[in-house]
Amino acid sequence: MTTELSATAPSWNDTSTSVTFLDVVYHQDGYKMRLYVPPSSSSSSSSSVVAGEREREEGEEEKNRLRPAVLDIHGGTWTNLDRTLDVVCNTALAHAGYVVAAIDFRMGPVHQHPAASDDIHTALDWLRHHAHQYRIDPQQMGVLGSSSGGHLALLAGLLPPPAHTSDTPPVPEAGVPPIQFIVALWPVADPYERYRYAQRVGRQDLITNTKGYFGTELAMKAASIPRILMSRTETSPLPPLLIVKPAEDANVPLDITFDLVRCYQKNDGYVEYCSFPKQPHAFGLTTSREEDSATDRMNQLIIHFIQRNTTTTATTTATATTSRE
Repeated sequence: MTTELSATAPSWNDTSTSVTFLDVVYHQDGYKMRLYVPPSSSSSSSSSVVAGEREREEGEEEKNRLRPAVLDIHGGTWTNLDRTLDVVCNTALAHAGYVVAAIDFRMGPVHQHPAASDDIHTALDWLRHHAHQYRIDPQQMGVLGSSSGGHLALLAGLLPPPAHTSDTPPVPEAGVPPIQFIVALWPVADPYERYRYAQRVGRQDLITNTKGYFGTELAMKAASIPRILMSRTETSPLPPLLIVKPAEDANVPLDITFDLVRCYQKNDGYVEYCSFPKQPHAFGLTTSREEDSATDRMNQLIIHFIQRNTTTTATTTATATTSRE
């Protein structure tokens, strides 16, 4: 069971776009998600009665439509940072009309794999259960993650929810629609291969944090997305995948990303790959006022990808999906 914080006192608001930010508790252990709620349709300021009536009708029609939702999973080598990391991208997505939920989750070294993955499915379950409240279409939900969060997003999109135990919150009932899309920003698709890379180049921070969450090299190997894909026996189609890769990424070797693309294609998965020249790891998390900045181009790329892989649904025809308490 989850409880919602005061919706009248969000942490902060983006006054330039009227995106509303709400912090809610989604997890039985008190972990929060930050909801980015798109701006409401503005009322007409035109002196024309006809124009004003038309805009009011359009506003009413908008109110009767459900919106796709994006679950955002932050990076931080599975051990650091929080739900506020991807605020630039999340605000852009909300301004484009999507409900975004950025979550805190259990991390290493206090918790170990698959604790974060369990929490991601709990958050998805929470969004489905509260879909009506936030005008979310529960059949149009996807995941987005950066760096290690990209790895967790891939796991969420490819693997089924965990079985419910006394130590974890409830998970969705059978028949819940699958993830509709995955956006992986500079993902650590293979924790073990990245761990070996960190050993070769002397990145003690990556070594310590990766071992802190996975515990053993065997667990790292088991969580490798290429390995999961190549051992896959399911016949259901893979979710469409967008990969954003900075060309000057010193945290994730290029061969790890290419291996992900190759394995996704071998499983007949649809994948879009976009390389950003002269950009470092996590470049898209920064704010820029330049219209042609790499960050702005990345956000538009993500928005267009989601648009192509979701639809806006009228509430009168949408199929409601609920989860057990």
